[in-house]
Amino acid sequence: MQFDRIVEILGLWPHYVVAGLAVPIVVGVLARKVVLTLFSALLSLLSLTLLFDPASIGPALVVASAMGSFLIALESLIERRRITALNTQIGELTDRLVTLEAAESRRLAIEVRKKRKTFRRTSGTADSLQSPPLSVVRLSEFPPTRET
Repeated sequence: MQFDRIVEILGLWPHYVVAGLAVPIVVGVLARKVVLTLFSALLSLLSLTLLFDPASIGPALVVASAMGSFLIALESLIERRRITALNTQIGELTDRLVTLEAAESRRLAIEVRKKRKTFRRTSGTADSLQSPPLSVVRLSEFPPTRET
């Protein structure tokens, strides 16, 4: 009796309706998002319940809203953990960048000192001692460049 009613209302066979409601679940699985897949399954199940038994709208909505709120809380917990891990990684990378910048600064300073000693040995004039051949600059003064 329900079968005839569905065919009469929608003009479709029930298995086409079920297949159509399964498409969002398949998309969630292909996107590799667990919570998205669970939300899609919940809404599809609610749609099927209401389609096959419209008298059960009250209990179906109560159960679906309870499960939906649980899924929202689960997703917020998962997202919070991701953000915390990302902030930790950003902090570690910032520390490494500061360390590398300091090491590069020291390396450049040592190189400048060596060049000055070499330059002083080779030229004996007073004018050449006042203008060093190489200047020390910080890496942060240059804009980042992209290498392809």
